[in-house]
Amino acid sequence: SEHLMGQITVTAWNRQVTVDFPGDLDGVAPVAFANQYRYEETLVDDDGNETPNPDSIEDFTIYKIFEYICDVVMAYEVATSVESAKKITIGDIETKFATIDLKIEEN
Repeated sequence: SEHLMGQITVTAWNRQVTVDFPGDLDGVAPVAFANQYRYEETLVDDDGNETPNPDSIEDFTIYKIFEYICDVVMAYEVATSVESAKKITIGDIETKFATIDLKIEEN
């Protein structure tokens, strides 16, 4: 099979989306992601030894795209959980407040 550069294809939720980059943008996305997120071609361990990055620039780009999707889903789930917990807590506190017997008397 032919390796297609400059193309992103995603199949999800009963849809297939393909983005074909024109020739002059071929390979730009990985370079852009590498620049934006500081991809390193060589890694340095705690002892100062350099080794080639086991992740290619293309793999790094895919990981960053996946990370973005996960971050968006995480933010939604956290916000939904916080809102739900807030409503439950407010309801619990309002129930407790309803049991307070407030009396004001003049001296």
